Amino acid sequence: MDPCVKGRTLRELLWMAEGKIEYSDRMKWNHTAAMMGLFHNANAKKAVGFDHYNPYVKKKSKPNTEKLDKNSIQALKALAKKGRGLKLSGQTPDPSREQGNPQP
Repeated sequence: MDPCVKGRTLRELLWMAEGKIEYSDRMKWNHTAAMMGLFHNANAKKAVGFDHYNPYVKKKSKPNTEKLDKNSIQALKALAKKGRGLKLSGQTPDPSREQGNPQP
């Protein structure tokens, strides 16, 4: 029996196998992405990085550049004022903050 297997639970063996498969898969995709990137860059006008073809590489998300207009800002301010009397979700609002009740 293999010394790595002796004394291991089935779950630990499964984790070991999955880790080896994932590592192997990542290495194969690194190689494939490099080949595809080289082929693309040799035949296209615009070059791309090798990571463009690798599904394991997390793509950077583009920042939100949308501008807020005055109407949007006023709507946000109104929502903020409306929600000031409420506590965290699951709790009841403060009765002294409700409309119609005078402030002490």
